[in-house]
Amino acid sequence: MFSALLLSWYDQNKRSFPFRGTRDAYRIWLSEIMLQQTRTETVGAYYRRFLQRFPDVFSLAQAQEQEVLKCWEGLGYYSRARNLHKAARVIVEQYGGEFPADFDLLRALPGVGDYTAAAVASIAFDLPCPAMDGNLTRVLSRFHGVRQDVGIPSVKRRLSALAQEDMPPVRCGDFNQALMDLGATVCVPGTPECHRCPLSPLCDAYRQGDAEDLPVKAAAKPPREIPMIVLLITCGNKIWMRQRQESLLSGLWVYHLTESERFSDAEAAAKKLGMEITAQKKLGTARHVFTHRIWDMTVYHCQARLPQCKEGRFVTAEEMNALPIPTAMRAARAWAEQVLSPRVLPATEEDLPLLAAAYSESWQASHASHCSAAFLEKHTPDAMEEKLRAHKAAGQNVYGLWSGAAAGVLVLDQAANELVSLYVRPACQGAGIGKSAVAFAVSALDESRDMRVTVLCDNDRARRLYQAFGFCHVTETRVLDPERNVREETRVRKGRYFLPLAALHPSQLYISEEKLSRVRAWFDPKDLIGFDPIPVKRRADGLLYMTDGHTRAAAAYLAGLTEIPVCDEWEELDWAAYDICVSWCRQEGADTVAKLARRVLSPEEYQEKWNDRCDRMHKELGWKT
Repeated sequence: MFSALLLSWYDQNKRSFPFRGTRDAYRIWLSEIMLQQTRTETVGAYYRRFLQRFPDVFSLAQAQEQEVLKCWEGLGYYSRARNLHKAARVIVEQYGGEFPADFDLLRALPGVGDYTAAAVASIAFDLPCPAMDGNLTRVLSRFHGVRQDVGIPSVKRRLSALAQEDMPPVRCGDFNQALMDLGATVCVPGTPECHRCPLSPLCDAYRQGDAEDLPVKAAAKPPREIPMIVLLITCGNKIWMRQRQESLLSGLWVYHLTESERFSDAEAAAKKLGMEITAQKKLGTARHVFTHRIWDMTVYHCQARLPQCKEGRFVTAEEMNALPIPTAMRAARAWAEQVLSPRVLPATEEDLPLLAAAYSESWQASHASHCSAAFLEKHTPDAMEEKLRAHKAAGQNVYGLWSGAAAGVLVLDQAANELVSLYVRPACQGAGIGKSAVAFAVSALDESRDMRVTVLCDNDRARRLYQAFGFCHVTETRVLDPERNVREETRVRKGRYFLPLAALHPSQLYISEEKLSRVRAWFDPKDLIGFDPIPVKRRADGLLYMTDGHTRAAAAYLAGLTEIPVCDEWEELDWAAYDICVSWCRQEGADTVAKLARRVLSPEEYQEKWNDRCDRMHKELGWKT
């Protein structure tokens, strides 16, 4: 009577799942392993994905463990996946790929307990084996009026024996699945819906009115709460990860974990692995519940300075996404993906130390070729942080560039419609952050000047730099003659605009209308020949460039130039020459520019004046002419 009533109800009310309606032992076994500790509604998508990758036991047995763990990612309890893989190899090696139609042999497979062995045996082979899970225990304890603690072994054996007595000689698999569905939808924990139950006329608990109190269970021990510091340690556009060897989450890849409430403990642990943390920022908190413990996680983003790791490795975003990562790291992983993606964000107070370190590194790298060591040493992270604060105090917009670590700094003066500064760390220049920053600046400024030029670079490094940043289109690399006299170069380029490397710094590609109008008033761009105010190299020929960077860029834009020779053979500054150059620009330069604008000086006279000035400066500096 029991089984007849139950199966009749099941035929009308059974639930539909992707893993139902098959007698394929491999698929039934896979679904039952997935259903351990996981809700039935959750399993469907993972089940389909796993079958696409491993359609049979042979493909699963031949796979590497890391492939299996990656495909299992998101289901949690990863020991199930490892045992699944081991069991597949046993089935292939010992049984030729055929599942044994025997409860004891199924029970001997890795990761298979009494419940799973009974479920596979009954559903795949119609063997009379009750699959005693939580649903069956609840339904049978209520139906038969079992009022002892169901956790006691003797009570478990009694319930299993009762289930065996109730099981019909056929449709054993349907019987088990019917009890599972009844327990999940009608005979639910707490208050059951007895009015919908096909078994209520025969149910002891229904007659006694104590169904809500059954089954009897001892109070579970609460899981232990563990504080955990999670460090997302980045270097350039990579993040540090390690493959766990501990039993919990074994074989899976995680970020830096330290069981502690203090950041300093995590920092010390990272240092032992060879990673020196240079700056950090708290991202937030996360919580993950295991069976017997709870991780209360505080997540930080940290920068490391060129570490030599004793274990683990630094991976790109693409490499990270190919690794099997546990569900416990879901929140940290989401932050890691944000950290690794090139983006431009307003700088907060917490960001400033990180950005200042990037600012210092990128500034020193861009000036190392032509500035003294003493001068470079003054631009420390602390000094650059003060500089960023000064920008903010002046009402300018300071943005952080992020690509893994803090990649650089972008400063906009939107009131003046001008890009003030853009610096990107050398390690991040190929990560797309330069293009992101330039695109952001273009969209943020009311008016932008897109100077697309063909640059004749004298080395591949400069060419790669331009291409990575997208500032200009590079079609040719040509070695320029470093010994050519600057006056000869000027005569050769008469009527065209000569730009050294610094002219293509992004801050010189965007200028305010006020500066642009000043340039238009001063120059006829077709006659303009410009020079850089910084002495770039002390050579026998006295190579020396003069003029203001913004003026230079604006004039080049107005001239519509399409070909600009570039030289970046800069070395340490000769400060005596620098002082003379600045003085001349402020005094004689202003007068010369004014005369040129009023046509008092012809381009030829301007050229002659320039030659005379070069001779005079060479003599003053003691250079050979």
